[in-house]
Amino acid sequence: MNEIIEPLMNQEDAAKFIADYLRLSVRHVYDRYFHLPSFPKPDLYPSATGKRPIKRWHKQSIAQWIESQKMAA
Repeated sequence: MNEIIEPLMNQEDAAKFIADYLRLSVRHVYDRYFHLPSFPKPDLYPSATGKRPIKRWHKQSIAQWIESQKMAA
């Protein structure tokens, strides 16, 4: 089990990652990208209270999504 496990990102970290990569504002990312049907769905984990699940994204799935959004020139 020598496999390196990449940490999961919360919504804020995912938005910052996308904003930095595309040189956009974090607000723009929240407003425009998280609502797209093609945007990767988060993995859901139980919270301490059990009321609301915790959403986490894999950095690799976000990076793949960004690459898939390139428009042909």
